[in-house]
Amino acid sequence: MIFLKESIKRFKLVKKTTLFYSLLSIITIVFLMSFFRKDSDNVPYIIYLTLFLFIFLSGIISSKKTSIIIYTLLLIYVSIEYTTERMTGFYFHEIPYEIISIIYDTNINEIKEGISLSTKEKQALFLVISYFILFLCIRKNHDNKKMAITQLSIFILFFIITDNTVARTINSIKNSKELIGNTLNIIKERQGFSWGSKSESNEKQTVVLFLGETHRGDYLSINGYKKDTTPNLLKENIISFNDAISQAAYTLQSTPMILSRKSVNDNGIFNEKSLISAFKEAGFETWYISYLSPTLIGDNEINLIANEADHYIQSDVKNETLDGILRNPSQKKLIVYKTIGSHFLYHNRYPDDYNIFTPSFTDADYSTPSVKDFKKLENSYLNSLLYSVDKNISDFINILKKEEGIVSLSFISDHGTSIYDDGKSLYGGNTKGNYNIALFFWFNDGYVDAYKNDIEVLKSNSHKKVTSEYFLDTMLHIGKINTEKRKNKSLFEKDIKEEKRLIKNKSIYDYDKDL
Repeated sequence: MIFLKESIKRFKLVKKTTLFYSLLSIITIVFLMSFFRKDSDNVPYIIYLTLFLFIFLSGIISSKKTSIIIYTLLLIYVSIEYTTERMTGFYFHEIPYEIISIIYDTNINEIKEGISLSTKEKQALFLVISYFILFLCIRKNHDNKKMAITQLSIFILFFIITDNTVARTINSIKNSKELIGNTLNIIKERQGFSWGSKSESNEKQTVVLFLGETHRGDYLSINGYKKDTTPNLLKENIISFNDAISQAAYTLQSTPMILSRKSVNDNGIFNEKSLISAFKEAGFETWYISYLSPTLIGDNEINLIANEADHYIQSDVKNETLDGILRNPSQKKLIVYKTIGSHFLYHNRYPDDYNIFTPSFTDADYSTPSVKDFKKLENSYLNSLLYSVDKNISDFINILKKEEGIVSLSFISDHGTSIYDDGKSLYGGNTKGNYNIALFFWFNDGYVDAYKNDIEVLKSNSHKKVTSEYFLDTMLHIGKINTEKRKNKSLFEKDIKEEKRLIKNKSIYDYDKDL
């Protein structure tokens, strides 16, 4: 009652500027509220915004320093919550460590492409900045201890009854800090790891591993997709697995599980090296080619894996780069390509002459898409596959056909992508499209002639339901590398028994049952 009486009394003294600012704040609140997800998880955030408006108005009326501090802190917190949800699909208080690392280690180009504001979002951003500037201009200091205490009490009470969200945020930061603190010890342990691997072949070997990006297998015509997205690969002897999934929907989570013995049950940086080191120990000279610069901020797990290679080359997918490596006199080569593939924004992943499926997006007409843009978005994605999978891989195959010895090319995508599969999700989250991946293999005539039985077994398993967990042992088999350290899951196993397909997204799920 004290607060209400004081507020009414103060409100009569408010100037026109303050009234304008109050109206502006209400409009901004409405804009911000419209961005939060329409589900039960949103309840705390609607309360946040209601309290935000309450504290703001009471602060304008009293102009207390307490109100200024509380308002500023709440504005910052809500902004962080919204920004992380907008970029990752997680609110900040629930964001996994792996996603924090993704943001921490991503490059500036990915950040620019990942943030594309709609007109409505630009308007909201303008309003937030505008009324914050006005807020700083309105600072009348009316001493009223009772009002300050009342406001502070309500603020504390609010956080007690709203799902302990702030406490969860603090715990998340604390846990991440502890995890980061353990990283150096794990890296030291990792450096001492050995595969104890040896080569079983005396022949010249060229093993190419192509790490795709955001490439879904169910959109490839080599897997039966209705549109011709892989016309060139259809002409080759490709062995493609048409029901393969990744065990995670984010690159930083999925890639280490693809290239090492890391599983969905392991958290943080894994204490073992990747298959690159297994090949090195077996006498292979190794290359890692990536569109990213060789050193990013921090030592995330993919950086550690890349640094295992003898050579790091920053390059897009270029035939000349592959030609240059193949001229190296080494008799055993492992060449790992990491590409930007079909990473969002899809329409930026192919040149104009590959804009075959239309209507599609262009830089000129692109804005943040919604469900109504599904057809244009899907066509843009199909064009990116036509270029980054069919064109690039078929070019590589034509080059590799000229190589002597036993030659192979293995393609696996880190994860898939959702294109409104559930009617609302575009990227991230727990929808099946985010886990569906392209997984296929090509072998030259020399390899096929030498290992006919292996090829037949691989073909016989190509319609099985599998995960990226099978990839490590499969690559060791392709490279004819002997080591006791395996996952004991290979696509060269006769008559693979389909098992529960586990995926990781904060928790562990059964892909076929839970999604």
